[in-house]
Amino acid sequence: QFFLNGLNYSFLSHKLHPFFGVYFTLSPTEHFQLLRDWLKTWKPSSPSRDGRVLDLGTGSGVISFLVQQLCPEAEILASDRCPNAVFSVTAELQRAMIPRIRVKRSDLFEELTEEAPFDLIIFNPPWVPEPPERSAATTAGTEADVVFGNDYPPELFPRLFAEVSEVLQPDGHLLVLFSNYAQCRGLAER
Repeated sequence: QFFLNGLNYSFLSHKLHPFFGVYFTLSPTEHFQLLRDWLKTWKPSSPSRDGRVLDLGTGSGVISFLVQQLCPEAEILASDRCPNAVFSVTAELQRAMIPRIRVKRSDLFEELTEEAPFDLIIFNPPWVPEPPERSAATTAGTEADVVFGNDYPPELFPRLFAEVSEVLQPDGHLLVLFSNYAQCRGLAER
């Protein structure tokens, strides 16, 4: 229904039409408001650059579109490991006729080293940990994030923090939009 009819975010100038299996949230959106407030003050560290921004794990692309509105000169790359997310954001760019955002499929930074370095990386990861009973055997040969839902594997954050310095400008910023949702629901201990 959302892919056909779209959904409104009060802070975006157009509807988004997320495809099947693509993460989006109607509520809460407080984290997007915090990001909006921060982006209004952000400037690339070098005055000679317009700013290269990576929307890591783009999902429906809401962060890319928000950055495009608030930082219209920024060069934006939206990436996701989920092929449905890449399809969804690509279709949205065509629908809204927005040329300044590019989309690329990548698992974290694996396919992004040639695109680097970035002045700003924004990561809005899944807020729920992968269930311990799910193993590599159950996800072998599948697009696990589409088939099993939007949760994160235990190695996600160690990989993120180990690899980010390879693609981030030395004076760049990594913003991680994360919630205590899983803790509040008893799905994670810390």
